[in-house]
Amino acid sequence: MEMTKETKRNIIVGIIILIVFVLFAKMAFTSPKTKITDKVDDDKIELSGDMVNKYGKFDIDGDGRLDEYEMKEYSSYVMDSMVNDIEVENNNKRVKNSLENSGVDITKVTITHDEYSPKWDNVKINFKNNTGKTIKAIRFKWYDVKNAFGEEINPTYTGGNMTEIISNGRQTYGVWETYEDQIESVKVYISKIVFTDGTTWDNE
Repeated sequence: MEMTKETKRNIIVGIIILIVFVLFAKMAFTSPKTKITDKVDDDKIELSGDMVNKYGKFDIDGDGRLDEYEMKEYSSYVMDSMVNDIEVENNNKRVKNSLENSGVDITKVTITHDEYSPKWDNVKINFKNNTGKTIKAIRFKWYDVKNAFGEEINPTYTGGNMTEIISNGRQTYGVWETYEDQIESVKVYISKIVFTDGTTWDNE
């Protein structure tokens, strides 16, 4: 039996609502500061914390909760906004973990060009190994990539690997092409380190 357009629409709406509920729940358990929900009751999501100001405008009936109708009307925008919030929060956590626990100090990040690829912007990362171990491979990730207008860019590549023996205390650098030509600024953190003794440090 062929589904009607109404049935298909209801299924799609149901899936979107389910995804949004999962995202809300994830942030509720992973971020005390930006806690979105206190509880889910009768298919309504209660807004709390500093997310009230951001998502409160979608609370049409003003009861402090987003119900099915409100989520259906604005689910796409809310979901996109929430995904962005989660990614920003996760990047902040990774940067903090990188700075405090990786043992590798990123001393300088610059946008460069070279004679072989003058058109493309390269990300150059200067760093020092203070881990107390010898590094076999290291992975960097960059984010919050912006052009001269302060507008965010979604580059083709969002990170770079370096497979080189780097002894403890050594300062060195890596350069990676981005295949972008408008990058003005970028933020960087360490994603993963592999040591010659077989151990790893993972930040993802």
